Amino acid sequence: MNVNQLIELNNLARQFARETHKRRFVFDGLKNHEDRTYLALVGPRGAGKTVLLKQLLAEHPDGFYLSLDTLEEETSLFELISSLHRDYKFGSFFIDEDHYLPDFERDLKMLYDNLRVKICVSSSVALKLIHSAQDLSRRMKFVRVSPFSFREFLCFKGREVPSALSWEQLLAKGFDSRHIAAIPLLKEYLS
Repeated sequence: MNVNQLIELNNLARQFARETHKRRFVFDGLKNHEDRTYLALVGPRGAGKTVLLKQLLAEHPDGFYLSLDTLEEETSLFELISSLHRDYKFGSFFIDEDHYLPDFERDLKMLYDNLRVKICVSSSVALKLIHSAQDLSRRMKFVRVSPFSFREFLCFKGREVPSALSWEQLLAKGFDSRHIAAIPLLKEYLS
């Protein structure tokens, strides 16, 4: 795939993000990440990592969304991002489907050590990143993306979102009328 096609896919990802206005609870913490470490969104398939990446892209005018399943297997991620940074002035990269490139971890380490770019990756195989021989663990902050919660569901439905309850609060009947009012929506959430 050539650079023009990748730029077109990036533009489509940015357009998608503009059309999705509701945000997961974890979004603000990700949006405000400022330190030198890269971000790795880890969680099961279907948890919303790709949507989060695209929404983060929309927050960065210099951002570039890259799904590695669109690249040839022999592609050097280091060379591609270096080129996009140098030639097109992209500075923030949102990388999806990390398991498609065999040398992904090595390239991430080289990028961290040699370029001043921001990178956020999504991974369904977090252990591969954490236990990488390239020692990414100190270069990356791992953020768990859990499946859509009931409280997020209520928020997305435009309903009042009661405070979160711990198991101890629940067992001690530390809930109130707002919690009880949400119960009728539980069946819809579960389906």
